[in-house]
Amino acid sequence: QKLSVRQGIVEPVSNRTSRGAQITVFHNGGAGYAATCDFSRSGLTEAIDRASSWAEATVGKLHLEPTIPEFPSAPFPYETQIREPWHSQDIAEKTERLSQINTDLKIHDNIVDWWAALYHEQTESLFITAETEIQQKFVSLTPFLGAVASNCRETQKRTWGSESASQAGLEHLTRRAFAEQAAVTAEDALKLLDARNCPKDC
Repeated sequence: QKLSVRQGIVEPVSNRTSRGAQITVFHNGGAGYAATCDFSRSGLTEAIDRASSWAEATVGKLHLEPTIPEFPSAPFPYETQIREPWHSQDIAEKTERLSQINTDLKIHDNIVDWWAALYHEQTESLFITAETEIQQKFVSLTPFLGAVASNCRETQKRTWGSESASQAGLEHLTRRAFAEQAAVTAEDALKLLDARNCPKDC
């Protein structure tokens, strides 16, 4: 889910869901793969048949013989540990928070474009072999800020947050000082307007 506010305007909430299954077959030194988004018995059976066909077709033709990895025989579950779940605040609360941060980006008339956004992602995976079953659940949050400064001669853009994705809940925003970064990002964009260009021979 993506929430964003740009130039004081709340943008539509963006939701995206995807699911799929990948089948891997090792057979007589060959390896085959197939994927499907059809989780029915017939859909999974078809994927298994396709992976098996590729495994058979690659027997004796691979430069490196695939080795079947060893997995723990006991279940090995994993789940991201979070303190403030994404849904502990409703969309209106999170949007209000973003709106204030978006306002803090507009520190000068030369800031001509500015935005604040949150990207929340949840991934659940189930890994099954003949010997074991591994279930994992990952939750990540990425805050994002952007500011464009222009003085009619130069235009510069600064962003913050793309490198700050973390397996975390809303507590990540406090830990990374999300709100405080708004003014810093905008100030950096303004400073670049007056910065000298790099020498051509550097």
